[in-house]
Amino acid sequence: WIFDEIRSALEGTAFHAPTVRERVDEALSPLALAVKDKGERTAVVESRKYLSRYVKGITGASKIRAELCTAESADEIAALLEKLCRG
Repeated sequence: WIFDEIRSALEGTAFHAPTVRERVDEALSPLALAVKDKGERTAVVESRKYLSRYVKGITGASKIRAELCTAESADEIAALLEKLCRG
C-alpha cells in the first residue's frame, strides 16, 4: 500500500489506507509462503523481523507487537493478528 500512497500523492488523488483486515492478510501471506518454503520454525523466527511493521499505527497494536516478537508458531502469529481485526 505504500506504493498506492505514493502514486496517489504524485497524481493528486485521494489515498485510502488499507483496512486492518487488509493489513493482517498482507502480513500473513508471506508467512504462509515462508512456512511452505523453509518450514514453520525458520519462517516464524524470520517473520518476527517484519511483522511489527504491518501493524504499526493500528489501535492496540503495541501489545500485539511485543507478543509477535516471542511467537513460537504460525498459528500463534495468526491468532495474535486476528485479535487486531476484532478490535
